[in-house]
Parts: sequence; structure tokens; C-alpha cells
Amino acid sequence: MTELSDLDYLYKSTVSKLSTESRLFYCTRQLDKLQLLLINNAESLGRQPKEQLKEMIRATQEEINKLQK
Repeated sequence: MTELSDLDYLYKSTVSKLSTESRLFYCTRQLDKLQLLLINNAESLGRQPKEQLKEMIRATQEEINKLQK
């Protein structure tokens, strides 16, 4: 599975250096935005952009799980 830091440059370069609480906050907000984007644009997005969003969602969920442990 792809790591969030491989998909999100901002997370890799800046957010990953912050406290666990700040990283968790960023990931939670990012997840909400990504899911809303996918829901609101599901019909108009092509297969590849939809899959990219789903991959980003999975990576963000995995990062949240890691941070909560």
C-alpha cells in the first residue's frame, strides 16, 4: 500500500514534522475533504482520477490509524 507521504508533498515536507496531534488533525481534515470531493464529483470524474482519490483516502485512513496507536 502507498504511504501518505508518497502521495501528499505537503504532508511529507511539513506536516510530518509536527506533533502527533497536529498530524492527526491534518489527516482528519484531509480525509473529510477527500471524501466530500469524491462524493460530490463521483459522476463527473473519470476512472483514473476516482482511483487516485480512493488511493489518497486509503493512505490517509492508514496514517490516521498509525497516529492513533
